[in-house]
Amino acid sequence: AVLSAGLSRRCGLVRSWVAPLAEQPLRRTTTSAPAPAGEGVRLHHVGVLLEPSLAAGLVDRGPAPGGEAAAAWVGLWGDKSETRRFRDGAIVHAVVWSAEEVSRHLIPVQVVRHLLRRHLGVERVASSLGCVERALRCGGACGTWTSAAPKYIAAYEKLAAAIRQLSGLPLAVVSIQPVGAVFSHCEEFPPSAAGDDEVAAA
Repeated sequence: AVLSAGLSRRCGLVRSWVAPLAEQPLRRTTTSAPAPAGEGVRLHHVGVLLEPSLAAGLVDRGPAPGGEAAAAWVGLWGDKSETRRFRDGAIVHAVVWSAEEVSRHLIPVQVVRHLLRRHLGVERVASSLGCVERALRCGGACGTWTSAAPKYIAAYEKLAAAIRQLSGLPLAVVSIQPVGAVFSHCEEFPPSAAGDDEVAAA
């Protein structure tokens, strides 16, 4: 219930189960020696079905200050919750998460760790989310969509604006459409964008 309430819009389903303890042979010893480390520890598993369009959100908005809903919200999040004013004028409780653009997909792990630590005292949480990060690294020659593509889009928008403002052309340039796969979110590993110094040198 705690994880379902905390993840809320980020997920469509949360399921928790406990792995059964493995059978242990009886020891015929006269001394009560301590059991090996990890023996007898029961692991709790949690499966989460994430909503792709909402899972990486940086802000969880809650109710307005005052009332039972606000008290329940603060009880769920603790000191992680703060009152903020948003651009639409709303003043509500909110929880803000920090992550670089390249690691925003790991925000649900932050949410789970915070909730389990606060409500159940769980300090060790292992997650399969992001387990292939190392395999996706390619030594700086290329990036991932979340790290490199935004730079391409920003460069395209700057170039398109400059072309539309050109004067003295026989016909005015009204629209420019990019055709590269990186602009349609289909390029898994875009080449790393060149820095200003590299562009100048070229």
